[in-house]
Amino acid sequence: MNKRGISMKDNKQTHRRLGSLIAGVGIIGALYGWIVYAGEIEIDIANNIQAITTQSNNLVIVDPIRVKGMEDKENTAETLRNNIVSQELYGTPLNGMTSDDAALTKHFGSYCTNNSSFEKGSNCTDDPLLQFGDVKLSSILAGTVYDAPRTQAALDFLTNLLNPSAAPGVASFSANAPVDAAKIAADPDLKKKYVAALMEETLLSTIRQPFTEMMAKRTVLPSGNQSEMQIMEQQAIQRFANAGWATKIKTMTPAELQQEQALMQAYQVWLEYQRYRQTERVETLLAVLALQNFRSAKAMQQKLDNAQPSQADIDSTLQKNGGASSGASQPSTPADVPVD
Repeated sequence: MNKRGISMKDNKQTHRRLGSLIAGVGIIGALYGWIVYAGEIEIDIANNIQAITTQSNNLVIVDPIRVKGMEDKENTAETLRNNIVSQELYGTPLNGMTSDDAALTKHFGSYCTNNSSFEKGSNCTDDPLLQFGDVKLSSILAGTVYDAPRTQAALDFLTNLLNPSAAPGVASFSANAPVDAAKIAADPDLKKKYVAALMEETLLSTIRQPFTEMMAKRTVLPSGNQSEMQIMEQQAIQRFANAGWATKIKTMTPAELQQEQALMQAYQVWLEYQRYRQTERVETLLAVLALQNFRSAKAMQQKLDNAQPSQADIDSTLQKNGGASSGASQPSTPADVPVD
């Protein structure tokens, strides 16, 4: 009985040990399989990274169409600036008119309000954006894309703002065009006038910069059929102003939600980059204002210094008026005599 009981006990212990051994082998096998699988994943990731870095010269791969769009926008802005400067320096009024007559012709030919109680013109418009388009800021800021009339209205607004015919800020050299360095240097008056105009254009460029950026953002890019502002608005409203999107996110899978969040975060990064560039333009304007204040203060001090008479002028004036100069001896002041 005792031997049999001991044998049964040994068998149970043996079974437990065997079960533990089998379980341990299973766990080791599972761990080994996971390690091998993880190693394969790591190899795949490494291969993908290597392929990406090889194709992109160790840079992040970007969409060439998007890059071309950004380049087109910058080129559009620069072309606008160059055309405006060229028009200011060398442009001629319409059909040989004076600047004032040209401004009137443009206004009553394209921008007069279609209200006979106020204005009458040859081509008054019903478009509220174009009415007074040559004198209001909305010609630049309104909407997300320009057509040809809006583009011209924005340009005419900038002309009236920065170089108005009533008080032109920059001299015109249309009568001297084409010009070159030798031609300008040969005429001292022309040289002085031309250099002054270049310095004035330097200041105007800082003011023109943000306006042309706004215009370029609303110009359809050659690389696509949309303006940058249209793309920005589409990204902003396709979710916020879309009731279907608010309903759809309730049924999205976790993977779909993560993808949506990644897209929104990517757009946010792009907006932050745009804000950074805007901050640069604001800092530039503040720096120009500080420079202008410095120049104004310096000019005022020079006027005060020139207006203050010298001591020789004071002495000469006193002598002419029968007074004593500062160098002459002054009579002593009598002491107060006590009153009896």
